[in-house]
Amino acid sequence: MRWRERTSNRIRVGSEAGSKRADGFRKIVIGGKSYLANRLAVLHVTGAMPANDVTFRNGNRADSRWRNLRLA
Repeated sequence: MRWRERTSNRIRVGSEAGSKRADGFRKIVIGGKSYLANRLAVLHVTGAMPANDVTFRNGNRADSRWRNLRLA
């Protein structure tokens, strides 16, 4: 997930959105609420927030590309 518009001086258009947590997951804050990037990727592709866990085929928790995700 990448920034499409600049919302502050710290944000650059095209840079990766969110930040990496200590456990390796990438989180993105929208409207003051934190979401895991992998769950937002599923929402973007399917149109629905996943009810269960989303796991990573390659084991890299920061890699939220659709082809790397699978619903658990």
